[in-house]
Amino acid sequence: FEETNWKQIHHWYSCILALDPNPFIKLNLAVVTIQLQRTEETAALLGSIDPDKLEKRAYLFYGTQAEYLLLKNKYTEAIESLEIAIKLVENSAEKVYLQERLRKISNGPGFESV
Repeated sequence: FEETNWKQIHHWYSCILALDPNPFIKLNLAVVTIQLQRTEETAALLGSIDPDKLEKRAYLFYGTQAEYLLLKNKYTEAIESLEIAIKLVENSAEKVYLQERLRKISNGPGFESV
């Protein structure tokens, strides 16, 4: 993961998005921009996605949004996004992962109010 060339992946997802501007590609690009810690670009991408258009994969939007909010040190909002993701996810393995992520954030440093 540490050796992943996020800049190259960003380039290719940007090219794909130019050819096929759909919410799934935007979401994948948002994940990459989080890895690059490009918070303004991530905010713009997430703001342009209607989670309802992701249908059964809307939970991925909320999980990604939570990671963005963590970068911004917005722990309460990140927890709220993860709780939505957990409610929406149907896959048990993904649900367990999201629940564990929520537990770590809720018990982690910098979090004070939930």
